[in-house]
Amino acid sequence: MLLNWSTLGGVASFFGFAHFNWNLSPKFSANWCSSGYGSLTREQRLEWDARVGSSVHAVFCCLVCLVCWLCQPVSLFNDPKNLGGSWWFLTAAMVVMAGYMLADCVGMLAYMTWKEMGPYLLHHCVAMICFLYCTHYGMLQYFVLFRLISEVSTPFVNLMWFFRISGYRNRAPMLNSVNSLVLAVSFAAGRIVLVPFYWIKVVTFLTGSGKFFIFRFPITFALWTLFSGLLDVLNIIWFQRILIGGLKVWRGSRKVKTDGPTVDAASNGVASSPTQ
Repeated sequence: MLLNWSTLGGVASFFGFAHFNWNLSPKFSANWCSSGYGSLTREQRLEWDARVGSSVHAVFCCLVCLVCWLCQPVSLFNDPKNLGGSWWFLTAAMVVMAGYMLADCVGMLAYMTWKEMGPYLLHHCVAMICFLYCTHYGMLQYFVLFRLISEVSTPFVNLMWFFRISGYRNRAPMLNSVNSLVLAVSFAAGRIVLVPFYWIKVVTFLTGSGKFFIFRFPITFALWTLFSGLLDVLNIIWFQRILIGGLKVWRGSRKVKTDGPTVDAASNGVASSPTQ
């Protein structure tokens, strides 16, 4: 019954996010961001709409985390050494997230090359497999919740892209710089700083009531630890890029205040005239 329910929910989520990305977001963006959205190419518009959907999904994930941490369900927070349980609310949320991941993967085919898609496909596939395992077996959802906190930085990643592609970055350099700072802080807090605490929780679980887990579910254990490690490596690589890009943005924002040429952070240091 759970599998049937989760399958239907995942399919509904897939079509819901696909409809949002391909129909609702274009209409919304054309009405509310006409100056920036209307000047984009077809591929840029597709990516714009995908990033709007990504931001909506990230806000949903953050709300799920907030509800779980506020409610503190016994099945998830019963004992620091017994973190292998599940909660119906988080199960339903993971079904929605898996549907979004699949819709996003399909959408990327329209505006990205296979080389560009590589890291994102790896991230989404790893996340989907973890969601499906946790939904099907009804376990380890505490660790999924731990990972969902990382989505707090996603809206700021997308906002930086919106600023760059629409040309708003040069018109409001200080706002762009503030967003870059918030992005770096939220990314570090959600995806880097929490990593040691995550693995401490994993070790605590495996040396406590989770001792049976390695022997009863060896494949799941291998996938869980492998995929968690892959996500951490991806996040470290992305964080390095964010730091480099953030430094360029801050240097560029200082030069925008002068009347001379500015440095476009997205153009790898190519000089350009300030936008009036």
